[in-house]
Amino acid sequence: MKKQRKNKLYRQAAKNQPPIFTLAGMANDFVRGFVSYGAVAALARRGETNLPVFDAALLKHATLTGAALVAGVAAGKAVERGNYLTAALSTVGGVAGVYALDRLLKQDFQQEE
Repeated sequence: MKKQRKNKLYRQAAKNQPPIFTLAGMANDFVRGFVSYGAVAALARRGETNLPVFDAALLKHATLTGAALVAGVAAGKAVERGNYLTAALSTVGGVAGVYALDRLLKQDFQQEE
């Protein structure tokens, strides 16, 4: 009897948690990763005039970092809740998404040259 009550309470608590994937949350995480990487990389890379360099490679890497951060945060939230299947799928989806985005951006940069 106690086990049934415990399972019922666990399911009820799981229902009250906010969803792992929301468009606003994913957009927020992407912007955090994009801006963080862009700021650090731009300041770390100096050009000939000792000013930060803003080029296509910087934007590409910032975009990839934002996408990776979205997957990482989603996987972290899933592990925190004990949902390991969702964590694994978030990780695999994140890797596949970053790879596909990398290939897509690589093709765009090659066409521009």
